[in-house]
Amino acid sequence: MVLIGPTPPPHHGMTTATAALLGSPRLNGAYTVLHLDNADRRSQDNMGRLDTRNVVLGLRHAGTLARLLLRHRPDLVYLPVSQNRWAYVRDAVFMTLCRLAGVRVLTHLNGGGFRAFYEETDPVTRWVVRRTSRWLGGAAVLGEGLRPLYRGLVPQARTHVIPNGIPDPFPEGPPERADRRRVRITYLGTLIRSKGFPDLLRVAGRLRDEEVAASFVFAGAWNSDGERAEGLGLVEELGLEDRVEFIGVVAGGEKRRVLAEADVFVLPTSYPPEGQPFAILEAMAAGLPVVSTPRGAIPDMVEHGVTGLLVPEGDAGALAAALRRLIESPSERAAMGEAGRARFLGGFTEDAMTNRLVEVMDEIRRTT
Repeated sequence: MVLIGPTPPPHHGMTTATAALLGSPRLNGAYTVLHLDNADRRSQDNMGRLDTRNVVLGLRHAGTLARLLLRHRPDLVYLPVSQNRWAYVRDAVFMTLCRLAGVRVLTHLNGGGFRAFYEETDPVTRWVVRRTSRWLGGAAVLGEGLRPLYRGLVPQARTHVIPNGIPDPFPEGPPERADRRRVRITYLGTLIRSKGFPDLLRVAGRLRDEEVAASFVFAGAWNSDGERAEGLGLVEELGLEDRVEFIGVVAGGEKRRVLAEADVFVLPTSYPPEGQPFAILEAMAAGLPVVSTPRGAIPDMVEHGVTGLLVPEGDAGALAAALRRLIESPSERAAMGEAGRARFLGGFTEDAMTNRLVEVMDEIRRTT
């Protein structure tokens, strides 16, 4: 089989998922895996744009795929499909090459914006989406709540759920939480407006005004210079210098340390449809209660009131109340963290993800 997908850098959900699949003993034991790395080493700002560099990369990757198809005659191609116009056009070229070669394709949506993209794009691109969707051997989404993304495009029998999964970052068990004067609230992910970091900064100011004992750690890269200026400006405007820390990108042992030192994990994603953030899985594996929003496949991970709290997107009051509740209740933090860890081990490990992927691939080979 041919696995199409980008590897780091930059670090984001798609590159993390590709790296995990390439390193999976389960997948490599079941299939001979050929990899087409379609990474753009620039920042996420360049993803899906129509510029000279992306056109050149698209043509180069299409040529590489054509050679792989002709030389190796694979029986399946796995393609994380895009959710914007020009990137989907590139993916449509990949699907067309597979169609011409008689090779089945399994797409995987690593997000929740596909339906909005399809309905809001131009008529020609909608026709391309409809046409290529009919060719698919299977289409995978990240959670049960995301099945409607393919409504009217791919039959339900060929729409599959393959959740994200990660290696257990704490195989020895979740860390013990230290008692501290201020409860530590941690955000882990790209600092992009759609993940809600400005909302969280404003909530930090509200909790400070209410004399709630909390500090906030933001780990991740700034998505753009504009968002960096906005974030730092809010810290200065709200007088949060002694409560907010931006620590940049963390990985490996440093990421483990950040999660081990956290008391609550928060990702108040709101604006575009969300997929299934890896950061939430990492937090659950670390035994942290999670505060987030009911976007995309997040409710598949976070069970409200059991493993964390889900608040309406963009509702600063609800976000502040959820954080205040956990800050003021160490026992509830501990219980939710323990339940989240169990939920992670039960269905969101790397082995669970690759086992499910192999099941779906085997089914496609049998039935199409």
